[in-house]
Amino acid sequence: MSSDEWVARGLDFAWKAHDFSSSGSLSSAVHKQHLLWIDRAIRCFEKAGAVGDKCASKARVHKQVLAMRQVLYNTSCEPSQKDDHGTSALDETKFDFETERNAAKIVAKCIEEGMWLESAALGNLLCNQMTMCRSEQYGRLFSTHVSSCLAL
Repeated sequence: MSSDEWVARGLDFAWKAHDFSSSGSLSSAVHKQHLLWIDRAIRCFEKAGAVGDKCASKARVHKQVLAMRQVLYNTSCEPSQKDDHGTSALDETKFDFETERNAAKIVAKCIEEGMWLESAALGNLLCNQMTMCRSEQYGRLFSTHVSSCLAL
């Protein structure tokens, strides 16, 4: 296949991934299927060589967005409830500075790639999570994190 054909195939896979993301479901199975389509798209873009480099770069950032969205959806403001064996009853993590900082880095990558809708959606999700979990300890400004990431 030619480079253009590999890019076209990658775009087809990327659209299939988009169909899963627009389904509205946050289940683990849907998330895994979404990642599968994105991985297929990335492989096609890589096979396209220089022609697919920009698409592959955007797809990799999009994959990071998906992973962070899943983290934020499964994040709690409180520590996870423990069962009788001392393990978390839910697949939750506590919203903390590291989560906030990592999300800000991904938003900055989206901005660098010109992925405005993804940066806005992830930024809004992060701000909502910060609003729910805000305390004196986590009273940092999200824009400061994004600005510092863009300055790097």
